[in-house]
Amino acid sequence: FKATYDVTSGFIRRGKKKILFLCDSYSYSASKKMAGYEAALRDAGYPIRGELKFYTKNRIHHVRDMLLSHKNLEFDSVVATDDGLAIGALKYANVKVPDDIEIAGYNNSQLSVGCEPELTSVDNHLEKMCNDTVDYMLRVLQGDTDVPPQNEVVCEIKKRCTTDF
Repeated sequence: FKATYDVTSGFIRRGKKKILFLCDSYSYSASKKMAGYEAALRDAGYPIRGELKFYTKNRIHHVRDMLLSHKNLEFDSVVATDDGLAIGALKYANVKVPDDIEIAGYNNSQLSVGCEPELTSVDNHLEKMCNDTVDYMLRVLQGDTDVPPQNEVVCEIKKRCTTDF
């Protein structure tokens, strides 16, 4: 929630008003990301526009082609719930990035540094999250009763060349 809120707010601070949201699932995680996007829009006094929210396959060329099929769609920035979705938008953008359009992905995957320009992406520290989960599960199985009921891993925005906030 917070990382997507922060990315969306960063776009808003830069004067972006038509922020496209790209998502590839209806999972708990995806719904939290969308809630962060919508909360940032609401807090800035922006309307939540359904035509700027897309659920699509997480395939780079599929996203590009989907956006090409919506030629009248106007947006000035993209928040994507996965790096592959964001790179699909980057492939679609036939303008200067980040001057004309800003794009941010999620997961800080190898894709984010393997594209040109390199993609700003949220690092959700997946490896730490998985290691902590396994450690806590093992502790529970070994009878440890002092395992925290919740472990929050703070996300970090890795700013690269597709944003200017």
